[in-house]
Amino acid sequence: MLNAVNNYSNGHQYTIHPTKSVLLKQNITSSNTNKESILAWELGERNLTTSDRATHLGITRSSKNENMLNIEERISLARRTSYSLMKTGVHGGTNGLNSRISYTIYKIYILPRLLYSLEVLPLNLTQLKALSDFHLTFLRNIQSLPTRTASIGIYSLLGALPLEAELHKRQLSLLHSISVSENQNLKEILLRQYHLQINQGTFLERIEFVLQQYNLPTIEELWDNTPSKFTWKHTVRSAISDFWNDKFRTEIAQKSTLNRLDTNSIKIGETHPVWNSALNIPDETKRAIVKARILTGTYMLQSNKAKFGIDNVDATCPICFIEDENLIHFITRCPAFEGIRRNHYGLIKQQIVLKIGNEQWNEKFRNRDIICQLITDCTKLAGEYLQHDSELMNNIETISRKMCYDLHVKRLNSIYTN
Repeated sequence: MLNAVNNYSNGHQYTIHPTKSVLLKQNITSSNTNKESILAWELGERNLTTSDRATHLGITRSSKNENMLNIEERISLARRTSYSLMKTGVHGGTNGLNSRISYTIYKIYILPRLLYSLEVLPLNLTQLKALSDFHLTFLRNIQSLPTRTASIGIYSLLGALPLEAELHKRQLSLLHSISVSENQNLKEILLRQYHLQINQGTFLERIEFVLQQYNLPTIEELWDNTPSKFTWKHTVRSAISDFWNDKFRTEIAQKSTLNRLDTNSIKIGETHPVWNSALNIPDETKRAIVKARILTGTYMLQSNKAKFGIDNVDATCPICFIEDENLIHFITRCPAFEGIRRNHYGLIKQQIVLKIGNEQWNEKFRNRDIICQLITDCTKLAGEYLQHDSELMNNIETISRKMCYDLHVKRLNSIYTN
């Protein structure tokens, strides 16, 4: 085989790199690990060295733990890239960029390095989890959310896909590239494997599962009627978005911490208004962080501490001592915040009354739970209580974001001074 390779390269007048060409050891066991081969492997007039690891087209090929070696390298590269971008403000902190912008930078510079070439490797659940942990941690950090935040909430606020779906996009793109390739031998080999069903553990087996998951055409249908690149990308993007939109909405409905989050506003590729309507300035980022924690149920009030048994804390409000400090009390009832509440709530009322009138306002917004929902995520009230008006929603979101932040600052100052 080595002679055939050498003759082919000579016949087509190209040189095989002498130092990059190595022989990989395979089927290494405890009994033959230290044994040296008595055979001399030659490529032309050069002796080839043997190794247990080599890199080809950016993928590390190894005699064992090949997948994990590649994953560790990708995570390390992605982490170094994220560190290099910190000076631009891509980090979790009140003086960083708006999370919407940080996520865009992540998709352009970090995610491609994290997933480069991994669509061709047969990753198991443990290996996928290692990649997903990095992906999820980064998205959580740029939003300054605590570790206890529900994963679905982290993705939803940014309109982000889980890492599994990002990998599926790349696998489907590779499948289309093969289908339109001019290399007929490659296509014939894949079709033969497909028809003979000798694809266990191969790329074909994995891609067949992905096609079924998103209700896309089978491999044979795709081969017979191959769409254009633009059409295929649009079809894949729509199928993946629809699947994960439905999955997110179902999971959010089952999470008590996310009961204030509007499921209808969750769309892959669209950031939530808490980030989308915030300007890219430090003050706005600070306010959005507090609001994001309230939306995801991770803003820590006395009732939360009591519920989780943190230091045997009493659920009573530490400022007014009247009743339990839950979200409704914090936003609508605590008398210590009446001044802040009156200023901001009056502006919100004014915006809504201009659209629906005083009579409708008095009828619909008498319940404190509805008022709390209006402050936390007004999009959930669109339709029954408010008009589907993007300008109105953005105005309410901007005012309520500042209101929540002012309440937060006042609460901390009151606790520390008592």
